[in-house]
Amino acid sequence: MFEEKRFLWLNSELAYRQIGSGPEYMIAFHGYDQDSSVFEAFEPSLGTRYSVISVDLPHQGSTIWNEEELSPDLMSRLISDFFQHLKINGTVAILGYSLGGNYALGMAYLKPELISSLWLIAADGLQRRPFFYFLTRNALGQFLFRRFINHASMIKSLIRGLNYVGIFSKKVANFYLGSIALPEDREKLFLRWTSSSRLAPNLTLAFAKFNQFNWPIFLIFGKDDQVISIANARKFKRYVKRASLVELKQGHKLIKSRNNHVIEAMIKRLEGAEE
Repeated sequence: MFEEKRFLWLNSELAYRQIGSGPEYMIAFHGYDQDSSVFEAFEPSLGTRYSVISVDLPHQGSTIWNEEELSPDLMSRLISDFFQHLKINGTVAILGYSLGGNYALGMAYLKPELISSLWLIAADGLQRRPFFYFLTRNALGQFLFRRFINHASMIKSLIRGLNYVGIFSKKVANFYLGSIALPEDREKLFLRWTSSSRLAPNLTLAFAKFNQFNWPIFLIFGKDDQVISIANARKFKRYVKRASLVELKQGHKLIKSRNNHVIEAMIKRLEGAEE
């Protein structure tokens, strides 16, 4: 177990840990209802090249988040202050898994000059979902969402409705339905969805910016993923010229030690491009 560290920022405390001791930095964002320890599984493959700074996201893990919703402006300020705290002067690699894909994409879009490569593993944020954005970004949508949060039967109906219209797969719907038994769980759902959704950039603008800065992007997705469709990654690859995609005969849970060989192959490809 790698030691957990704290970054005191404004009224909040950001929990993180360093995994590996490589000469380059990587900032890693985990998935829903996880914490920074999840990436310890990839220490054998990532840890030689990178010092992975794995962060507990707002409203998750040990992070104590007392700020307003994590808007792009607030995220930009947090990145600058966190880099200063870590004494990072150069560029970093970014990794986002599942829900953390929104944070990784948001950071890459906000601070492209600080990025050396972008890693997206079964990542959210690669698909436009108008109804989901209405619930999390629109004032009326957020008001209605909060009304749902305060009534368990209503939020359950909402999640089933998202499944019915195809926004959520049955597996995702069942996961969330099992996570909202208590009022505090429903509040966390609202806060986690809202913050992550606000950070995901407009994809058309993101495609243009990513192609402009032209750093390598590695996509690792499961062909049998019922949470994040691999079709999103295939579409992303078509529009971003330096994106490469590895398709695994697996589901959504890809952060496993058995997949270290996939990361190692990606790093060798990266090193070959740098020669």
